[in-house]
Amino acid sequence: MKNLMLLFFLLPIWMTAQVSSFSVEVDRDSVLFGNTIKVTYVLKNVDGKFEAPAFSDFSLISGPNTSSSMYSINGNTTKTTTYTYFIKPLKEGQCFIEEAYLIHRTDEEKNMTADAIKIKVMPNPEGIIEDAPQGNSQQLFFSWPMETDQGAPIEKEAPSKPKRKVKRI
Repeated sequence: MKNLMLLFFLLPIWMTAQVSSFSVEVDRDSVLFGNTIKVTYVLKNVDGKFEAPAFSDFSLISGPNTSSSMYSINGNTTKTTTYTYFIKPLKEGQCFIEEAYLIHRTDEEKNMTADAIKIKVMPNPEGIIEDAPQGNSQQLFFSWPMETDQGAPIEKEAPSKPKRKVKRI
């Protein structure tokens, strides 16, 4: 009976164990020479030090841009951290993004590796610069043009009613 009660109390704890993952995403696997590639490393429910690749076949344009979020639903807490890099290839042909590592703070057995990625870089004799794929609405909001009608200054509108004088009695 005691074993059954112990199992009853420990089962929910075991069932809510968080699955951890470490992955890499690229916005395109082939690109024209001179265009940028967005590389995103996603860490879910992991604790450790992120070690980015050297990007030896690429020029680093921007990064690391870091974002993290944590939410809890019905007692299940999920923590996500993303590292985003914008890179540009240095040569045509096959280029490789090396492996990235996540070094666990206390237990070496929990270290993780994100796979290397092969990128095909094609010649670009016309010098075409491709637009990056549109992201979420937040990115669209921050890229919205801030100018008014063709750069004209904002004019103050005349008040619709004249102000009324107040008389004291």
